[in-house]
Order: sequence, then structure tokens, then C-alpha cells
Amino acid sequence: MTTTKSDIRAIALDILLDTTNPPKQKVNLDLAIASELARKAGQPKRGDALSGNEWLMFDEVFWDLIMDRIITPGMDMANSGLPWFRLHSEARQNAKRAEQVQKQSGH
Repeated sequence: MTTTKSDIRAIALDILLDTTNPPKQKVNLDLAIASELARKAGQPKRGDALSGNEWLMFDEVFWDLIMDRIITPGMDMANSGLPWFRLHSEARQNAKRAEQVQKQSGH
């Protein structure tokens, strides 16, 4: 099964928007995405088995989420920068808007 960037993004959005306690560090988001990919493939956790290309896509998706104002660098005053992050105050609305733009552009 080939993993696409849109697959990774969809999983990331599910993890971030549909859980009561979303990850607050990039590495934890990456591991949650890898676990979900493994679950969907019927495999044990895949963190060690991901290809370099998949990790690069994880990074691209992470920065896309920042640029789409779904997540914001920094969690609180004590952890004000990356790798910490939090949901943007308008994350759900921004995710819907980004999805509409992607559909209109054919991506």
C-alpha cells in the first residue's frame, strides 16, 4: 500500500480534531499517525518501519497544518515554540476551508 500525503493529512486531522486529548508535540503526532497507518494495514506499530519518504511527508503535512492555521507553534508560555503545538482557536473552521480549497483545485 502506498501512503499518500492526503492519507497522512486525513489521519492527522482525525487525530487532532476528533480526539479529546490531541498530541501536543510533533513526535507524538508522528507516532499517532504511524500507529493509525499500521492499524489500517493490519500491522503492528510502524514507527520503525516507515520509509524516509513517509517521514518527509509527515513533515510536509505538519507544516501544511501550520500554514492552514489548524495548529499553532507553542503550547503555552513555558513551551512557546516547536516541537510543542496546539490547535488554532479556529482549527475546525480553517480545516473545512482548506478542504474546500483542495476540492476546488482538484487535489
